[in-house]
Amino acid sequence: MKQMAFASKNELKIRRAKSADTQRIAELSGQLGYPATVVQMRERLRGIKPASQHAVLVAESAKDGVIGWLHVSRQPLLEVETRAEVNGLVVAEGQRSAGAGAHTSSTNETATSITRRRSPSENRCNFGDSQTSVPRIIALPG
Repeated sequence: MKQMAFASKNELKIRRAKSADTQRIAELSGQLGYPATVVQMRERLRGIKPASQHAVLVAESAKDGVIGWLHVSRQPLLEVETRAEVNGLVVAEGQRSAGAGAHTSSTNETATSITRRRSPSENRCNFGDSQTSVPRIIALPG
């Protein structure tokens, strides 16, 4: 594993994932115990549909490249109008607790991509077998 310096929030670029990121997304998933080959991850990324209801974003540092990813989806529900849900969030070993995950999940691009300028009534973050309400984890456009 290459040595990484902490990337500050100001050094991070948050952007939509590209096909060229597939290998790194798979590597990062493996760091949290969710191993996947590049082929498996490519198929998973292709299977996330409809694209208008999902976004996969990466946090990229100029020095270290992609250091994290976020998958968020938008769901219309009966109990609340709409919910934006963080389905997966991974930050590279050596970058955790430095703010990359919070920066990635709070970007307006995430909300705009998923909600199409419609505020979710609820935000939800799933971690393993538990669900946690995350008020305003995704900064919604005004």
